[in-house]
Amino acid sequence: MLNRRLLRIKVLQVLYGYYSGNGDDLARAEADLSRIVELYYRLVLDVARLPWMLTQEMERRLAHGMQKIRPTEEERHPNRRFVENQVIAALAENPLLKPKEGTVSDDWCNREELLSPLLNLLGGADFYQQYMRSPAGDWANDRAFVAQLYDWLDDQAELHEAAAEESGYWVTDLDTALELLYEVVERISPEKARNPKILPPKMGDEFSDFACNLLRSTILQHSAHGVYIQGFLHNWDTERIATIDMLILHMGLTEMLNFSEIPWRVSMNEYIELARLFSTPQSPSFVNGVLNGMVQRLIEEGKLVKTGRGLLGGKQKVE
Repeated sequence: MLNRRLLRIKVLQVLYGYYSGNGDDLARAEADLSRIVELYYRLVLDVARLPWMLTQEMERRLAHGMQKIRPTEEERHPNRRFVENQVIAALAENPLLKPKEGTVSDDWCNREELLSPLLNLLGGADFYQQYMRSPAGDWANDRAFVAQLYDWLDDQAELHEAAAEESGYWVTDLDTALELLYEVVERISPEKARNPKILPPKMGDEFSDFACNLLRSTILQHSAHGVYIQGFLHNWDTERIATIDMLILHMGLTEMLNFSEIPWRVSMNEYIELARLFSTPQSPSFVNGVLNGMVQRLIEEGKLVKTGRGLLGGKQKVE
């Protein structure tokens, strides 16, 4: 569920808070990292339930229409294609996603002020209208629709605003959560839809160690690495360098020196991407230039030691 890119973002967020405060409580920083990883997992589960919540809102509308004194023909015989989607129904029965019996959900995304406008917008979407005209009973068709629904939700400002109000960390997490759910649903089978292991584990030992060690090492080596980084800032106005850019440089240097299994080209690309996501338009160029200078020096000094095949050059995948 968590890849290294997302974990780098989480570490960066914790570091920003750490150095914006007193910057003297490593244990608290590690606890904060664990907390925001749990927050991401909660977001995934909340958004995974959203299609079912939308069908429940639609059920209420259909019931209201049928209870009118003079319902229209369409209200008497509504199209139930959406509310009877097999994939949504199966996911609603998954123990991992099913609301606990006897409880009323107060999830941020299970509120009428969010569901109602989303349902209105969904009704006008081409893929929804096409689905509502399609024959019922086809699992593959239902599955494709739900995957499209998660993809469509990523473009809805209302959902992004609601997520941001619930947690500031979710501003950058919602895209990733919806992308994960799209990939899960796209290949789901009737047998697996109700399996509690439908989603990948929160965080395996490998990724847990990576995140914790990256955070701890960046903090513990901050002073020494700060001196090293300063040697590559002669051509830059240090007073105008954004705090977030300096943190990205610290993380990049720490990762390249402490994680021998990760190609330095991968590390460079990832931290340039972090600068693009979280800093100024000029930041990717700045981070690229400084990291590149440090890499060349580290290679000359024999300090950039990587293990495994092909880790010092060639085309590397981003992770």
